[in-house]
Amino acid sequence: MVPELVERLLGVTKGMAGVIEGPLRDGSHGLRRASGIGQTDEEIAQSVRGIDSREIDRNRINSYDYRELYLEAKRFDDSDAAMAADIEPGRTVSEGDPALARILSSQGFDGPPLLVDAAGMRRAIDSGWEEMFRGVHGEQRVADFKIGPLRTGRDETGRGNGIWVWGRAPSWSEYGSPELRETSAELRDLAEDCTGQGRNPRGVIRMAMHPDALVTDLDSLAAKQRAELRSIDVELGKEPEGSARRTELEARSYVLQDVGRFGAASGYDGYWVNGTPAWVFLNRTVFVVER
Repeated sequence: MVPELVERLLGVTKGMAGVIEGPLRDGSHGLRRASGIGQTDEEIAQSVRGIDSREIDRNRINSYDYRELYLEAKRFDDSDAAMAADIEPGRTVSEGDPALARILSSQGFDGPPLLVDAAGMRRAIDSGWEEMFRGVHGEQRVADFKIGPLRTGRDETGRGNGIWVWGRAPSWSEYGSPELRETSAELRDLAEDCTGQGRNPRGVIRMAMHPDALVTDLDSLAAKQRAELRSIDVELGKEPEGSARRTELEARSYVLQDVGRFGAASGYDGYWVNGTPAWVFLNRTVFVVER
């Protein structure tokens, strides 16, 4: 399982239009425009101050019915194998986080990636798209990722439910220098480790991330998550037991305990797991994927 590999790696890992047979998608969710093109004066001013306007425009934290999401999140959490005997028949979730799925759908993040051939993938990478790999169990899941329903992974390490992939550390990170960046072969090998017993190379998906996807790192995202949860706790302290508002706040806190759900509700395409070659993605449409 990917999170288990991350646990091992945390202790040792330190150290475009017209390029693909027609235009690559600009990103269907407002990926950053060229500086000064189509931007308002306020957006340009925010950029100068280090603020990406998409972090404001995409944030839907206050837009959800958390009581509904709570029921889906609880159904997912109760489907853990260790608790399966205590679950009512029909309530289990075989795979994928249904609460996260609802958030991704509301954000438009659950659409398919753009499929390209090997030559198209090479042109994308040469044009600045970041090469990544994902390993899954079985060829059907490979096909599903490319053209089927989006199935997110279960996290058991506190680093978030989502689409776990292997990729190089971002250039702005402490591990982003060329001498520390993994080779394609090394990333593919990590992905193949996730394909089940026997290491099935057909379970490896090669992809590339849009060069201007809205990404962050886990440490930064978790800090924002903690601030949100503290804010909820403050409000809870003001609400009497049994009030409708208290029920809503408790549901909101429960749903946002998962950093992947929090990141998706905040509008991020994905985030890097600090100090490792692992990423968690929430928006499948920021990828080109090799057929």
